[in-house]
Amino acid sequence: MGLRVLRRPFTEEVVTGSNAEQVVVRGLKELFVEVAEWVKVFDTPVVSWVEEGCRVEAGETVVECRVMPPTTDFEVEGRLVVAQTPTDIPGPVPEGSVLLAGYTGSALGLNRVVQEAVSKGFSGVIIYDPTRDSFKREVVSGSARISLEAGSPPAVPVVSIKASDAWELAKLSGARIGLSGRARLVRGAVGKTVVAGLNGRGELEVHVNAHHDHWLSGYYDDLAGLETLLQAARLLRQTSRAVNVVLVSFTAKEFGSPGLTTWYWSWGSRYFLEALASRGSDEEIIASITVDNLSGESVRVSSHPLLDGCAEKAALGVQAYFDGSRYLPYLDSYSYLLHSIPSVAVHDQPRHLSKGHVEEAVEEQRLRHLIEKLAGLTTNIAVCLSTQEANLGQRRPEDLFPHGDSELRYLAGKVAMMLDSAGSLKEKAKILGEFHATVAYYEPWLEVSYGLLEDVVAVKKVMEEVEKGVGGRFAVEALDNGLLIELLVNDFNRGVATLALAEVYRRRVRRYLEKSNNIVARMKKVV
Repeated sequence: MGLRVLRRPFTEEVVTGSNAEQVVVRGLKELFVEVAEWVKVFDTPVVSWVEEGCRVEAGETVVECRVMPPTTDFEVEGRLVVAQTPTDIPGPVPEGSVLLAGYTGSALGLNRVVQEAVSKGFSGVIIYDPTRDSFKREVVSGSARISLEAGSPPAVPVVSIKASDAWELAKLSGARIGLSGRARLVRGAVGKTVVAGLNGRGELEVHVNAHHDHWLSGYYDDLAGLETLLQAARLLRQTSRAVNVVLVSFTAKEFGSPGLTTWYWSWGSRYFLEALASRGSDEEIIASITVDNLSGESVRVSSHPLLDGCAEKAALGVQAYFDGSRYLPYLDSYSYLLHSIPSVAVHDQPRHLSKGHVEEAVEEQRLRHLIEKLAGLTTNIAVCLSTQEANLGQRRPEDLFPHGDSELRYLAGKVAMMLDSAGSLKEKAKILGEFHATVAYYEPWLEVSYGLLEDVVAVKKVMEEVEKGVGGRFAVEALDNGLLIELLVNDFNRGVATLALAEVYRRRVRRYLEKSNNIVARMKKVV
């Protein structure tokens, strides 16, 4: 098995809308022509970003660094302050101080580190990963909130250095240092999504997707996913397909939203699906499969409830871990879900979130083994989805929502009844879409979660924590419906807080019960 995309120019850093992307897209088109029956390129308006240099200077010591997008040109000089971990950032500090802190993780957590540094008076942030001698590259926002609509650049420059340089620099704690970088945003750029197809019978489609833009070398995020698409296409050509299989390599997964939204990922797929929806073409898509955020160590499969049967069976077949609907929001699968298109994600998201984007060496043999496993897994899911369309979406109430009180069990029964009454998988997905929610937990944990009645689950989760005696700040936002919970709980107000949370819980359950009644009434009129 030849690994066609795990070499240059693909392994060079590829930013959406850049010259590097143009080169990679030409290469992808040639590769897709070999395995598909047609190939097209879809243009996407993006903001691109270019780094031209970065350095840290402390006396005779000069350290190379990497700028965190979307930071632009900067020069900062001040006293170096060292924190071993993000939890021991000192402050307030003298104006102009620069923070050096160890950090392992993704951009979501890094944003909180930067926010705290800004609040304590730092004018620049240098981070490093203490677990590996590698640069990091993460998109950093000026806001702690996650939004599909709003965003801003960070309030101070943020850069990364290697751990070996950080340990030497830490010896100069308290010294004056200079931090400078040259980087710029490119407005009005155009990203390129590559689309290819394997023709089946009829008009229905199953999409299999990955992305080609990436930070640093991108072996596991997402060149392994691209290679999986090519290998899966070769396998799928040997199968009988009841539907068309569309292969998609998205642009602007890592960065590119013109509004610099704090939900910085997956702009390319969101735009692509919105464009299809504007002309009704999304009605032909019955399901999607996303392959992304891999690690080389393990494989997980997450799924929309209507596709659980195909996803879980395929996962068990290759000893992958089936993870329910967890982690779907972090990938391009979420863009499909926004259009009521059931999605499956093949990933290793927990490990990706724990380390973020780092430069790392890879063993070719391990990659070969991983991609062989991924190609077989992806092919089996696609074949199942394309041959069992009529049997998908058969759900019992306890499958949809196995926990909860009597009202929730009653609601789950009504949802299951509506699914039984619906005709096509698309109709079932639209019904379930009315009861799915996306929630961001900000305190005391940071997590984005998507699922059936997820806003109700979030309130219940906080209620249980408070009732167990846990105190502190709790903040949860329903991204499609505004702030859900924001409260500070201690022993003084615990009883009142519990009563308030119970009322929020009851109101949201009643809202869904009313919605279910309205949907049933509409369905009866149609019948």
